[in-house]
Amino acid sequence: GVLSLVSIGDCQGVRGIRAARDIGADEIVIRIPQKAILSPAVADNSAISALWRTHDDSHELVVKSMASPLVKLALFLILETQNGNDSEWSPYVKSLPTLADMHRTGGPAWMWSEDELALAECEKLVADAASKRRAAQSSPLLSPGQPAGPWRALGLGGAPSREELNWAVAVVTTRWFDEKMVPLAD
Repeated sequence: GVLSLVSIGDCQGVRGIRAARDIGADEIVIRIPQKAILSPAVADNSAISALWRTHDDSHELVVKSMASPLVKLALFLILETQNGNDSEWSPYVKSLPTLADMHRTGGPAWMWSEDELALAECEKLVADAASKRRAAQSSPLLSPGQPAGPWRALGLGGAPSREELNWAVAVVTTRWFDEKMVPLAD
């Protein structure tokens, strides 16, 4: 079958998939069912969607910020992380880099400190990182205290910290394509 063509393994210290044997030009290497793909529709059908479906005027700013697919997936990942082994997405969530992994390996440049960016000595990298950091910090999603109020009011567990929100946004933006996260394809 298709699964016999690849194996999951350590590829020089990084998780990855490898060919288990020579693969022909017309062979399917891997087939991933739609139900295993994390998309905004999955988030829309989960408990977290109450954050962007609420009609409470006191949360208007947060609700408006919830429309983007990025935000939906980031919040969904946080909720599923909080759910731990009870989450049907647990195997995939556990395969994603943790915040500690990102700190250890550097993570996206927009999460680096000013001192770390200065060491890079690359004006374009510094400018790009600063632009992304400004965008992230100006987002209502990533501002302190948001979406803590609605998160708690909806009984979704502990509200995410700024660091957790940054982690989730970084994981989504470094692993999605066509607004979807596909296990093994990232």
